[in-house]
Amino acid sequence: MEESKKIVEDILAEAERRAGEIIGSAKREADNIVQAAQISGREEKENLLSAARIKAQQLFKEKIMAAKLESKRHFLLKREELLQRVFDEVRKRLEEFAKSGDYASWMEKELEAAVAELDTRELEVEVRKEDLKLLEKLRQSFKKKGVEIKIGSPIVCLGGFRAKTLDGKMAIDLTFERKLERLGDEAKTRIARVLFE
Repeated sequence: MEESKKIVEDILAEAERRAGEIIGSAKREADNIVQAAQISGREEKENLLSAARIKAQQLFKEKIMAAKLESKRHFLLKREELLQRVFDEVRKRLEEFAKSGDYASWMEKELEAAVAELDTRELEVEVRKEDLKLLEKLRQSFKKKGVEIKIGSPIVCLGGFRAKTLDGKMAIDLTFERKLERLGDEAKTRIARVLFE
């Protein structure tokens, strides 16, 4: 879990740097849209007959509101695009982590935590196909500690595992995707706060 937090914090720092550029561009674009609408609205207002002044003022306000809405929509689209890039980078780094030497020790610690949380000495564990050999080694290690691990069917994920009691009554999902989901809303809020406030 600490590795996941470290990765998210590294990405937050990088995202903050990138965000400045994207936000600056989005704000300049939004200002140009608003300025163009103001100029357009003024020209229309000045050319209308005095009997139509009320209507011209309303049209001016509508154009300004439309321009502001368009600029806000554009800003929100850029913001969502940036957040997606951050999460894509997180996924990429998690994929890299799953190929690193630290992954085996992380899996061992997470399996120990799962055994404790499930409060059992026998469990079934499902991992991705690439991790079957690692799980077999960990299974042997855990067997020496008195924990029996049954290897389940391979699953499709970036890394991590799913574990359940043999009776299936209790389960825990520690795949990277599930960890990202749990962190997702909290992380999105934190990232957005760092990038856009």
